[in-house]
Amino acid sequence: MTETHPNISRPPLPQFEIVLPAGMHDAIREFLFRDSSREYMGVILAGVSETERKIKLLGRRFIPVPTGDYERQSAGGLTVRGEYSQRLLRQCADEGLSQIDVHSHPFGPSPDLWFSGTDDAHEQRMAQYIYERLEGSLYASLVMNQGYSKARIWLPYPEGVTAHEISTLVLAESPFRRLDITARDSADEPSLTERDRHCFGRQVLAFGEKGQLAISQVAVGIVGAGGQGSAIVEGLARLGVRNLTVIDPDVAEISNINRVSSMTLEDGHAGLPKVEIASRTVHSIIPDAKVMAAQASVFAPASIELLKECDIIVVATDNHATRMFAQRIGAQYLIPVVSVGVNIEVGENSALVDVSGEFAIALPGATGWCLACAHVYDAERAAIELADAAEQQRWIQRGYIDGADVKAPAVSHLNGVVANLALAEIHNLLVPFKKFVRYLTYDQLHGQLMPYTIERNQTCAVCSDTGLLGLGDLEPIPNYERAIGHLSANPPLQ
Repeated sequence: MTETHPNISRPPLPQFEIVLPAGMHDAIREFLFRDSSREYMGVILAGVSETERKIKLLGRRFIPVPTGDYERQSAGGLTVRGEYSQRLLRQCADEGLSQIDVHSHPFGPSPDLWFSGTDDAHEQRMAQYIYERLEGSLYASLVMNQGYSKARIWLPYPEGVTAHEISTLVLAESPFRRLDITARDSADEPSLTERDRHCFGRQVLAFGEKGQLAISQVAVGIVGAGGQGSAIVEGLARLGVRNLTVIDPDVAEISNINRVSSMTLEDGHAGLPKVEIASRTVHSIIPDAKVMAAQASVFAPASIELLKECDIIVVATDNHATRMFAQRIGAQYLIPVVSVGVNIEVGENSALVDVSGEFAIALPGATGWCLACAHVYDAERAAIELADAAEQQRWIQRGYIDGADVKAPAVSHLNGVVANLALAEIHNLLVPFKKFVRYLTYDQLHGQLMPYTIERNQTCAVCSDTGLLGLGDLEPIPNYERAIGHLSANPPLQ
């Protein structure tokens, strides 16, 4: 057979996950269990995210098998017509997508769920066919009963295809869920460490041990470690998040002392990278936390690889381009994006015109919307920010943007209020305890909190399933590295 995935070797294998966008898991279950007297089947067309450590299958579209395309269908099994299977394979080939077969075992909610011998034989033949004919595609399968799910991926080796268990099903929705679907004994179930029970015991009293365990297992990426970002980093650590990626190219300056969490005057004099300050803060709270501190632009290839492995991305920068880029990563790799920003505007006679902030949580999928749908960033302004140095200078001369000597006003208490409002909703995303608020603005001058409802743009070029949604590595990421070095000179979001 033809070896089509030379990067997959054994041992060791990467970790495998299936990630479903907002709304897809519910749609699949509604279809599969509409009738408990027979099995049903559908197919997820998926993009792929591959890093050195992890391979994710990213659900882009779910296609139910129509009633007329079953050769056989009963409570004991089903067979799909060959013509229908061929049509789906051609669609995968045309779009470069991978295939995840999904079917039901319409029995009770037993944890003993697993694939049948008939499933094994059919899937082995399908995998062999796909790997011989569809270069670059992966093949996986998912089986569900009324309470549980199990999944596996088939991989090609010189001696034939072999199935490997998929350990995690990620639902990128509200509430965000990482479901451990590994078949295991109850004695092997993950649990909190004694130190976490002690350190976070007051939270466990309110939100439960399972909630604290969910917090400890999530991986969060933070883009920007300034006033907003550093407050978010510290807040996440105090919630118990122990897997953090912090990305920021800048170093501390004395003028940052009024707003960067845990920064000292010595840090400013030494020009310590802001990500190192953030890492020090986290480790002072959780000594054994895993912190990836990347002193780099978010546009750098290494930063993109780090964000691809995150479960949630928080963007806390002061320009449009980084928000646009983070949202692109979020949509393409099915990662929820939390945008946090503040603004202080001074008018005539030094009068404060605006002291405000906002957060927005963009969930990828049919029941979500993105930062583009919500107009959180201005695409035209982002394009100006991403222009090369010569073009930037022309925009400055024309008065469209300000030069590098412009510093935006900032104050710690505004950052703190907005960061903590966002942290409360991130906590709620992981451990639901109240009504979910996805977009909230804070007007400090008038003491007002204003939630907003956003309608998804069904044809959005970013988050729709005809746009970037779930494409993963299939869609090349634009090279914006030329923007590195001048974005921090731009004024804050207006």
